[in-house]
Amino acid sequence: MSAARRFLVLLDIALMLAWITMAIVVYDRLPASIPTHFGPSGAADAFADRSIGSWFALTTIGVCVTSMVLGLAHIAHRRPAMYNVPGKEEMLSLPQDARRPFVEQLAMFMTVVATGVMLLFAAIQFDMWRVATTDQRGLSAVSWSVMGVFFCGMLLGLPVWLMRFQRGVSAAHRTLAAGARRGL
Repeated sequence: MSAARRFLVLLDIALMLAWITMAIVVYDRLPASIPTHFGPSGAADAFADRSIGSWFALTTIGVCVTSMVLGLAHIAHRRPAMYNVPGKEEMLSLPQDARRPFVEQLAMFMTVVATGVMLLFAAIQFDMWRVATTDQRGLSAVSWSVMGVFFCGMLLGLPVWLMRFQRGVSAAHRTLAAGARRGL
């Protein structure tokens, strides 16, 4: 695991623990009715009675999805064939040492996605608390910003990353082929 990915995984774990702690600490201070949905405008448009289920559902889903994506990123080196990426067959045909940096790129990308998912869910839950306990009516600028960065990053960043990934794999194959021709 690269140092950058290790740092991001540890940051994700610390942020998830902080999020869970926040959810537990504020639960007893919540009013009888809490928002459970925000409409397209960002305004809270559905409320439910405060209960463990209505409050902790978002935390549970967010932590589970984040943990699942982090887990999939963690096993990428052991099971690279289970991931569908452009140039997959080319990547898998590389010797393990030549394949390692590409699998690490894949794992890092998945770790960044997990971080984005966790931040998005946590920001929305923070706004649930703010709407329930203050005069705030809907999603805050922070939640909108996290959503914008996450979705724009996915829409713009994913195609760029996939193209660079495939080009890198192809370049590695060309380099290995040129080295093999020189060695003959």
